[in-house]
Amino acid sequence: MRVAAYVYPGWHPILERDQSFHPGFTEWELVEACRPRFPGHAQPKVPLLGPYDDRDPVEVGRRA
Repeated sequence: MRVAAYVYPGWHPILERDQSFHPGFTEWELVEACRPRFPGHAQPKVPLLGPYDDRDPVEVGRRA
């Protein structure tokens, strides 16, 4: 069996998003703003350990 992980690097602030949205913006704002749109639609879906900064190797290691 092969195991793979997909890493999306949008969970920390960067200059490009600061310029497009506002300083400090991360994808977590979009996740936390989600609301159910129909019965059974479980939103927002947040990690069990809460939001995290994917620049921190210790924090990322906790979630591996």
